[in-house]
Amino acid sequence: ATYTQEDHYENIKESFKKLSDLVFYDGHGLDPSSNILDVGCATGALIKFFHEKLSCNYTGVDISDKLLQVAKENMPKHNWRAGDALSLPTDFTDYFDVSLCIGLLGIFDESDAKKVLNEITRCTKKGGRAYILSQFNEYDVDVHVAHRKYNDSNSVGDWEKGWNIFSERTVKKWLDKDFDSVNFIDFSMPFDLPAKDDPVRTWTIRDSEQRIRL
Repeated sequence: ATYTQEDHYENIKESFKKLSDLVFYDGHGLDPSSNILDVGCATGALIKFFHEKLSCNYTGVDISDKLLQVAKENMPKHNWRAGDALSLPTDFTDYFDVSLCIGLLGIFDESDAKKVLNEITRCTKKGGRAYILSQFNEYDVDVHVAHRKYNDSNSVGDWEKGWNIFSERTVKKWLDKDFDSVNFIDFSMPFDLPAKDDPVRTWTIRDSEQRIRL
């Protein structure tokens, strides 16, 4: 519902803008023949935004047929594939110049999170780049989180994942052998986010020095 109720085609996420600056900085050798993968692409809003920066070969993968249908209706010329981040298509091996995984890693516990990164590594060309947008702990602590919430009828829902946080140290260990370098880049919202009706959704508060994302 997060992706179907909010129009991220028009209301561009700030994280998309930050990623665009990184991916297309000085071209990074990308051209119209380049192949870019978005794992967990949802309705394809990130691909649409990137396509406006550079027209090249985009592929989006998502487990939800409903979300992929929205993507296909809006951008029929791109390649949309139904698939699981834990087991990406075999024909993706060593194919993509840039691989993206945005806001997905936190739903997986350690063993599956590692599988997702291994799959992204497999699909990225040697010398290519992968961008993983998630919460990473600068301290040497990995955190698994589960939550459940009450609905309007006062019944409680199932336990859900989505806020697992892996340490930079752990992620670096997973990726160091496959990439020439692994870097962590800070991202913070440039404006306040109000609280929403759904308390699990992100909002910001302020302390005396900075904006804090919840």
